[in-house]
Amino acid sequence: MLTPRPWTRALHRSGRVSVLAALLALLACGKDGDHYAPLPNNPSPQATVVAGAVRDGRDHAVADALVVIEPVQNGVTATTQHQVENPGAASASIPGRRVTVTGDNGRFAFDDVSTGDYFLQVIADDHLGAMRNLSVPDPRALIDTVYVDVDLTPTGTFTGVATLENETEHQGTVVYAQGTSYVAVTDPTGAYALTDVPVGTYTVRAEHAHYLEDTANGTITIAGEVVPLAAMLLRIDSNIPPVAAIASASPLLEGIPVGFTASGTDADGTVVLYEWDWEDDGTFDYSSASSANASHTYAAGSYRAKLRVTDDDGAIGLDVVEFTVLNAPVNRVYMSTTGSDTNDGSIGSPVATLAKAYQIAQLDGKDEILVAEGSYNSQAPAFLADIDVLGGRDVSTWDEGTGYSQFNFVATRATANNITTTTLIRRLVLNLTLPAGGTNSIALYSLNSDSDLRFEDCQFFTANGLGGQAGTTGSSGASGSPGLSGGAGSCDSSPAGSGGLGGASAAGCPGGKGGNGGPEGANVGQAGTPGGCTGGTGGSGGPGGDPGGDAGNGTSGLSGGNGAAGSAGSESGAVVANEWVPGASTAGAPGVNGRGGGGGGAGGGQGGTFIDDGSGNGGGGGGGGGAGGQGGQPGTGGRASFAVMLVNSSPAFDQCRFQTGTGGIGGGGGAGAAGGLGGAGGAGSIWCNLEIGEGGNGGSGGNGGAGGGGAGGPGGPSYGVYKAGTSAPTIVGAVYVIGSGGTGGAGGNPNGPAGPTGISGNTN
Repeated sequence: MLTPRPWTRALHRSGRVSVLAALLALLACGKDGDHYAPLPNNPSPQATVVAGAVRDGRDHAVADALVVIEPVQNGVTATTQHQVENPGAASASIPGRRVTVTGDNGRFAFDDVSTGDYFLQVIADDHLGAMRNLSVPDPRALIDTVYVDVDLTPTGTFTGVATLENETEHQGTVVYAQGTSYVAVTDPTGAYALTDVPVGTYTVRAEHAHYLEDTANGTITIAGEVVPLAAMLLRIDSNIPPVAAIASASPLLEGIPVGFTASGTDADGTVVLYEWDWEDDGTFDYSSASSANASHTYAAGSYRAKLRVTDDDGAIGLDVVEFTVLNAPVNRVYMSTTGSDTNDGSIGSPVATLAKAYQIAQLDGKDEILVAEGSYNSQAPAFLADIDVLGGRDVSTWDEGTGYSQFNFVATRATANNITTTTLIRRLVLNLTLPAGGTNSIALYSLNSDSDLRFEDCQFFTANGLGGQAGTTGSSGASGSPGLSGGAGSCDSSPAGSGGLGGASAAGCPGGKGGNGGPEGANVGQAGTPGGCTGGTGGSGGPGGDPGGDAGNGTSGLSGGNGAAGSAGSESGAVVANEWVPGASTAGAPGVNGRGGGGGGAGGGQGGTFIDDGSGNGGGGGGGGGAGGQGGQPGTGGRASFAVMLVNSSPAFDQCRFQTGTGGIGGGGGAGAAGGLGGAGGAGSIWCNLEIGEGGNGGSGGNGGAGGGGAGGPGGPSYGVYKAGTSAPTIVGAVYVIGSGGTGGAGGNPNGPAGPTGISGNTN
């Protein structure tokens, strides 16, 4: 800001003695060319004249304005050159400098001005001064007058009093027109005067250390106006400054933002501004109206960051924190939910999948993978030896946070096989949401690893075991075919009736053949043959008739017995080819085949004195036996739900959670099928009734027995940790949430005996 000129203040305090009079007294004496030059009355027509008019901003003439002209050489005014060459010499002796004053019309003129460059200055009471540079051409240019018009800005004065609360001496208060460089300082009474203030409206502000500011408003409208302002009272500043507090700065690793946790408090107001100087170099680089928490990225090195808080009264509070940013560890690969497998896995460029992280770690010889909190879908980890996987990391700091890194996967399982060197897996959730068809539900499978493999604060979640498949129903036994009818005998001739053939049977139990009729001449008919069957005989054949008499019927074959039901498989199951396999239930036995029926006997032949001889009628064939029904097939066992399955593996588990679903339900057994029906016996012939013997009917085949029902499959087990082979894990601080074992499948429904229900699965 500009300070009012001392001589201007002096003029105002002494009753506004003309500034022109003072200057003219200084400039009146001097060498040739340094004199007061009044307005010329009749300048020579050959001389060059510098003339012009001085006006204020409202186009009013300014009379009695002091106008000074002096030559300039090489950009240096005569006054400056004189002071350089003659330090301390009187200014009145400056060569070439000339002075005049404006007339009532505001005009001025300098006659006989030599060719060259000049500096023109205009000074007037109650106006701001003005300066001009000009050039006077050679007279041969035929320019006799150089015109210079000058506009001056009118000024006035603000006066007033600014006092201090509870003080008797009021000097030293700084008073200024806000937004300008016009300033004054109060005297012991608090009085002040702001002089040479251009016309206009202003806010005048008073400031004093340890006092609250005060303001007054005023307007200067004309030149020389003195405007008294309202009195200002600066009250004692009793504001309590705010307190800045930096709580923490982390993480301190290059390449990731350092997060500053900080606050500001104000006992008697509110904090309205928070600012950070990241390097404490005096420049505040960041500001917020709402929070002191912020972040900034640093290269490795030592730093000091400063927090400044400002309250609603303008007071400030400061705090500073010193810290050292370290180089990021070189042995790590970083992975996050927002990463990409096109990245290099560095701290600022994480990858998206564990498979990619392992690839980078193996290629670059790194031994740690840091996994940010969050969910990673469709990734079933396959853990490798010598590379630690550390989850639950806060992506802003890569320190361990409060959450976990959760891997969700279907139709597969996480594995940790053949790990026998120090390997740590920490704060991961392995979550199998659905197993593949026909497999067990297992979150983690480990084969041939030892106690150097360690899981800390991990969680293993697995889905329900899949249900077993139902057994199929047995096939029904085929029915036996009926026996054929016996052939007719002859009443008055020799051909005898042939016996009918026995019915066929798919089970190998045909019916017996009917007997042939007795020949003429009063002979006995043949007996029917018995029914056949593998492993035994069927119904017996009927006896033949006496000469001329009727034959006996064949007997029916016996029905087959029902097959036995299947048996339930073990619920324990077994490990086969590194996979848990449920116990196998058995099928129901088939029903016993029905026996074939016996053939009917044949009628006897006839002979005598008074009638013609005749041959007997043939017997009917026996019916074929029905085949036994097939037994029902067994249901398969339900599959297991294991949070962890260990086969010859003994890792360490510390503070882990094991949560399973229910074991799979066993499949139902198939129903045994009904046996086939026995075939009907063939009819014996009854031709020439009362003359020759009738053939007997064949016996019917026996029905096949029903098959036994298949047994239901056993229910699948539900284990937190299933151990097979030499597995002997170390488990400390575990939490188990175990589902129930699966229920056994129902036995096959009876045609024959019902199959048994499968055994429910185990839990552990």
